[in-house]
Order: sequence, then C-alpha cells, then structure tokens
Amino acid sequence: MLDELTTRVAEWDVNPKIGDILKRFAPFLRVYGNFTINFEQAVKTVTDMAKADKKFKTLIQNFERQPKCKMLGISHYMLTPVQRIPRYNLLVQEYLKWAPEDHPDRPDAETALKDISEAADKANQEIKEVENFNKVMMVQLSLVDKSDLIQPGAVLLRHGPLTKTSRKSLNPRYFFLFNSMLVHVNPVTNQPFGEGGQYKLRDRLPIADLLVEEKQVAPLPHAFTISSKTRSICVAANSAKEREEWIQDIKQCAEKWRQIQTTRLKADGDETDGVDEDRRLGSVAPVWLHDSSTSMCMLCAQSFSIVRRRHHCRCCGKVCCSNCSSRELYLEYSGKKDRTCDSCFVILGGSDDAAASDKKKDKKAKPAHVPGVREVKGYDKDSVCTGYLHLKVGLRWKRHWVQVRDLALFWYRAPEDVVALDSKPLPGHKVECIKKGSHGTDREHSFRVFHKNTGAALFSAESDEEREHWVSVLRTVIDGISA
Repeated sequence: MLDELTTRVAEWDVNPKIGDILKRFAPFLRVYGNFTINFEQAVKTVTDMAKADKKFKTLIQNFERQPKCKMLGISHYMLTPVQRIPRYNLLVQEYLKWAPEDHPDRPDAETALKDISEAADKANQEIKEVENFNKVMMVQLSLVDKSDLIQPGAVLLRHGPLTKTSRKSLNPRYFFLFNSMLVHVNPVTNQPFGEGGQYKLRDRLPIADLLVEEKQVAPLPHAFTISSKTRSICVAANSAKEREEWIQDIKQCAEKWRQIQTTRLKADGDETDGVDEDRRLGSVAPVWLHDSSTSMCMLCAQSFSIVRRRHHCRCCGKVCCSNCSSRELYLEYSGKKDRTCDSCFVILGGSDDAAASDKKKDKKAKPAHVPGVREVKGYDKDSVCTGYLHLKVGLRWKRHWVQVRDLALFWYRAPEDVVALDSKPLPGHKVECIKKGSHGTDREHSFRVFHKNTGAALFSAESDEEREHWVSVLRTVIDGISA
C-alpha cells in the first residue's frame, strides 16, 4: 500500500486519486486486531522479562539508544500498530472534508472510510470480548473449590465486597454480577480480587428471578435485599452511591431477562401478568430480618425477653414470638413443611378457625392485641424521614429509631418495631439547634423539639450534617401545618 500511495502522489497531477487504493487495502487492516488484543499482555511480558533477565534488559536498552529510536522506549513502538487504524480513520475523514462533492475519488474514499471504521469497531469489540473472557477466567481461577462458572456468553458486569447480614451476625462477602447470574462467594484470603484473592462459592442465583430493593437494617446503613426463589439475603454496601449502583445494575440485568421471558411467553400465547406479593409467599425464599431489627413480636407487639424468644417465619422472614408462629405449612421453595406466622398461615390457605383452635389449646396464649395510638410501624415507605438518633431520657442518652410520619414524631427501640415507645405531635411545636451545655445537653450535634405548654424532647445526631437534615425536615413539616 505504501508503494502504491507513493507512486500515486508522484502522479497526482495526472491521476488525483487515492480512494481506490485505500478501498482495496482497507479490509486487510483487520489483521491489526490480533496485535491490539494482545498488546497489554505483550508489554507486560517485555517488562517482566527485562526485570528477570539482565541480558534481555541490556538488549532492550541498546535498541532504545539507537539514533533511529529518537530516545523513545520500546513500548512506544509497540503502541504504534495499535494507533494505526484510528490514524487511517482520521486521515480519510480529513481527506473527505476537503474533497469536493463531485470529486471522482469521493465514492471510493467513502467506501474506504466505512471499511476502516468497521475494522476499528471489530478490533474494539474483540478487545472487549477478550478482556471480559480474561475477567471470567480470573473469577474461575479464584475459586478454591474449582466450581465451573464458565458459560457461553457469560459477561462479568461488576464485582465487589458487600456485608451480608444473618440472623445474629455480620459477615464480609464478595459478589460477582454476570449477565445471567449473581455469584455469592466467601473470601478465604485477605488479598483483593485479581491480586491473589481466593474465594469459596456459596450461591449462584439466576438473574431471571431476582428482586432487589433498598432496605433499612438496624446494624448497617446502605443495605438492600436480594430475593430469589431458592435463597434471599440482605447485604450492605460501603456507601449510598455504591448501593444505588448495585441495585441499578441488578435490576437492569433482571429486567432484561424478564423481557426475554415475557416475549417467549407471549409467543406461546401465555399472557400471565406479574406476580403479586401474596402469591409470592411460600414460593420465594424470604430475607430473614436481623434479630436486632425489632424488639417485639411483629404481629402481637409483645416485647422479647429471656422467656419470650425470637422466631423467624420461614414464609415472610418476620420476627415473631412462639405464640404467633407455632403453626406449619408446606412451602414451595423449600419443598417441606416449616414454621409460619399467623398472618402467612391465613394467606396461604390456613383458616382463622384453625388458628383460634390451636390457641385455645395453648394455655400460655396471649390476650388479643388492642391497637393503640402509637401502633405505627417503625419503618414504612410513607415516612417523611427515618433514622437513628440519641434521645435524652432522664439523665441518660438512649439510641432510638426515629421517624416523622402523620404530622408526628415517633421513636422506637428498633426499626421494625410495630409499636412506638412514645410520640410527639408536631402541630404547634418548634425545633431549634442547641449547643453543648445549653438546655441540659452534654452532647454535640443536638437539637430540641418543644412547645410552650409542654416539655421539650432533646435529640442528638452523629454529625452536624445529619442534625441539619432532621431540623430542616421537621421545620418543613411544622411550617406546612401552620400554613
């Protein structure tokens, strides 16, 4: 191609065309793709060999000292072929920019530009495929039990550490999100992924039936739940931004797979709608709430103690007392009978008469629960604001879960409590920031909610930013009531 271009430029006055030459040689530019794919590995190999072999290092240095190298390193010349296709692309674009619309060389030059662009796109796509394959292989090789993860078309979309919450503990875990599944592994070494980190496979959750949503969890901020038919878990990210990225990526993958399934069902004549929450009960493994997320039975509101123990409903994951979870039903996801709470028992086909009959046999059955003014869930999507604050009770500060809802301020022992410890109606109240030492407070980041005819409630946040947020929300609610 160089010889022909040189001859054509020399004969430019007679034959002012280069498009036909470029058109003929453009398809051969795809051979640069193989070099481009292996470029990073080639540079790494040269660097590693120069460190390990003094003779090879001397050979490279002697080459780079030659005048024709112009004081440039070997890596610069290895990069030149990688830049070749983009440079041809820019060259032809510039050539067409100055060529008149009726120039006889324009059709061939446009065809050459298209072929060169296709060669560049193909090289970039091959690079992405090779990089993805290397990442998938890296995941495969990092598993100590050598479980087979390699599947045709597998694409690694993201990976990173998350903290998994179990019933009584918090455990560091690592997750790999593929386009077809979410892989949950347990780190067995302290090295990060890609630098010698080793993992033990725990779960492979098919992406098609995953549901993910943000969740307030007592021990951790930035938590969210991942639910599937076989297993559901609650995990927490290191920041709110990281949590949103995980949720968005998982939702996008799951939605893409569901769209494919929906298209196939419609092609088969099945117009089945989405599954509602009640129909999912028993067919999908629930996320068990952490023991510290509630201080009372989530059905009868009886406080837990040494005598009244916590039990998890295997159907919905709620924490209940033994009286409210003494029955069993067959659960589709587990394939066996298991403990269910009274609420799920009725929804899944049990009867109120059967439940009442069982309670009559139980001499320790509790009296019927009478709803009260403070019977407001500690965590609800209708809440204006929720979070942990320190509340001054007598001479001591106690950490409580606090929420603003229904023109009132409620506080609880734990986020999933169904009855508040106390509440303060907000109409007629005022809120102000206070300094340490004033109004009986000995903590930083404090504020008070008060009324001229009643006492004040003193709260303390973890930072000035958090305090300002709470004060702003409360003032907005109070100002809205006054208006």
